[in-house]
Amino acid sequence: MYPGTDTNKIFDPHHEVDFVAPYLGLKRFMQATLDAGESIAEEGNLAPEVVRYARVLERITRRRSFFATRNGRIGLGPSDARVGDRLVVVCYCPTPYLLRVGKTTSQMVGEAYVHGLMYGEALVMFDAGQVEEMKWIVE
Repeated sequence: MYPGTDTNKIFDPHHEVDFVAPYLGLKRFMQATLDAGESIAEEGNLAPEVVRYARVLERITRRRSFFATRNGRIGLGPSDARVGDRLVVVCYCPTPYLLRVGKTTSQMVGEAYVHGLMYGEALVMFDAGQVEEMKWIVE
């Protein structure tokens, strides 16, 4: 746990925490860092609520990797995700998975979060002909 982090506020069951302002502050800081082409110190450049927000994100994404698909979707998956892994949605599973496809077999890398493909949303895309069905043998 990070000092000054109130876990009851992280999960925010009553929608009492404003996540928009800290998110925008972090986004501006990250863009300024990219524009400067070098690291910029947090201290003095970020408001305390932005620092708390960044720490919560860091904690949530520990041992996870961000990734992007060729179609422009972004997601969060296992830390050992690699370029070339396939994003698949398995019927009746609530989350997509990453598969590492070999010449003769495929290996399950792990589950992933991809906005717009969770909890049956991919089935709507399938019904609309936007994705295709494939059969895999996973060992």
